[in-house]
Amino acid sequence: MPFPRQTYHLVKDIMRDFNNLVHKVSMNRGFLNEHLSSVARSDEFQRNYLQIFNTVADEGVRQPISLGIHRSDYMLHDANDGSALEPKQVEINTVASSFAALSERVSALHKFLVERVPAAKLQSENLPENLPVSGICRGMALADKAYKEQERPDANQRHVEFYLWEHHRIPVLRATLAEVLEHAALDASSKRLTMKGMEISVVYFRAGYSPNDFPTQAEWDARLLLERSAAIKCPTAAYQCVGAKKIQQVLACPGMVEKFVDEDSAKRIRSCFAGLYALGDGSVEADRAKEDAIANPSRYVLKPQREGGGNNFYEEEMKKKLLEGNNETLQAYILMDIIQAPSIPSVFLRNFQAIETEATTELGTYGVFLANGERVMFSECVGHLLRSKQATSKETGVAAGFGVLDSPILY
Repeated sequence: MPFPRQTYHLVKDIMRDFNNLVHKVSMNRGFLNEHLSSVARSDEFQRNYLQIFNTVADEGVRQPISLGIHRSDYMLHDANDGSALEPKQVEINTVASSFAALSERVSALHKFLVERVPAAKLQSENLPENLPVSGICRGMALADKAYKEQERPDANQRHVEFYLWEHHRIPVLRATLAEVLEHAALDASSKRLTMKGMEISVVYFRAGYSPNDFPTQAEWDARLLLERSAAIKCPTAAYQCVGAKKIQQVLACPGMVEKFVDEDSAKRIRSCFAGLYALGDGSVEADRAKEDAIANPSRYVLKPQREGGGNNFYEEEMKKKLLEGNNETLQAYILMDIIQAPSIPSVFLRNFQAIETEATTELGTYGVFLANGERVMFSECVGHLLRSKQATSKETGVAAGFGVLDSPILY
């Protein structure tokens, strides 16, 4: 799918800024509690994560090293009828940032096809290199190395597992949260985590971002056990709290980003923010945003504190939620301006049928970050994900059935 070259490199460069911002915010306990407490009152899922975060903070965090594998998603915003396309952030994911391996393979497939079937407007040098798996595994390997130096060691995800073994000789043990509670053990003094005879250096969460991942209290008990451990968590409960939509909205408020990063970084980050609005807090701004969204529902999207796609509310559904909700329940949501993405003529292949249609795209950049307290050990943008969808579809989630994996061709 055509994508502006300058914008592509801009959002890749900004990924380091977002890596740093997530980490800085995660270390400010007061900030997270101040802005998530209102959400937690009516959102049990967010309340449980905030409780895990506070419980471990009260007990004393045993592992100061944090590993972040983030993905920041953007859409092009057509503010002036195509004269100036600006990248606007849809969200930042701090847990289970999916599709790195499959995106890498799609990029390789498209490069192969372009080189195999020459076309005047399709040059392989305009397909940017995309190797997120090696970057993600490098971050995990560095985390494993950092843990050991302390002396305290699905189809998409299988590629990460195989790469870690082939290139770093690091074995991977896969387990559900319920299996963790049944088989894992935590040393009382050192907080070393062991499972099936193996000491665990890094815990990488491929689940835990949805209430569906916690059908019983056992799963929550397992998540707390892992957070208490000396293993390096990806993400920590703090990082996951930073990924809440509420924190995204608060950081967009004047002066908030500037509390955590320098002026130049704040300016780059702020350039990507769309309009984001609080709900239900009794402020004039929140009341005004709610009233305008009810009067002009096509201009906004209502977002809960959820990941995974298919959770947002649009137009009449959004209007109904706003009219029926009270201040307490509405604080579990944020309002966001609809990003006016330009549509591009495209062809989708579904059920062996080619469908000519207008399409829009969403570009995500993968960031890997490793730090020991204030000391940054590694921070890079390691690859990208492009998803395309029919322009008439509101959502872009691939796993949720709305979009398809694609590749950018730069112009």
